[in-house]
Amino acid sequence: MIGSMKWNFVSGILAFVFTFFLSIQNNFILTSMLNGLYSFILLFVGTYLIRFVIGAFLEPKIEHQVDAEVMDSSHKEAESQHVGQHFDMQTPDDSAENKPSEHPVFTPLNPPKLATKEETEPERVADVVRHWTAD
Repeated sequence: MIGSMKWNFVSGILAFVFTFFLSIQNNFILTSMLNGLYSFILLFVGTYLIRFVIGAFLEPKIEHQVDAEVMDSSHKEAESQHVGQHFDMQTPDDSAENKPSEHPVFTPLNPPKLATKEETEPERVADVVRHWTAD
């Protein structure tokens, strides 16, 4: 992102003052202040979005300039400046520890039983069903 938060506050305050003075002529002071607050919030967020978009478009150019300058300095300094800035999209090399064995052995899972059912008498089940239908 380009710039600092002071740009957001400056644009928001200017919008508040401009809206307040244009609105005070035809409205009560509370309504004018509320309209000014709305315009402050709108331009504060709008300036943030504009700064974000401008920063997104300028970042590759700035990064390219930084990379050209870093080429002259040591490789270690370049790594420390860019750590955590980019996603490494290289996959690791296939080594013996990553390859599966030649003869894999299949062993099925045997999970323990979590619950056991108790044997219920059919008369007891019938009594419970009668009780439910009676309610």
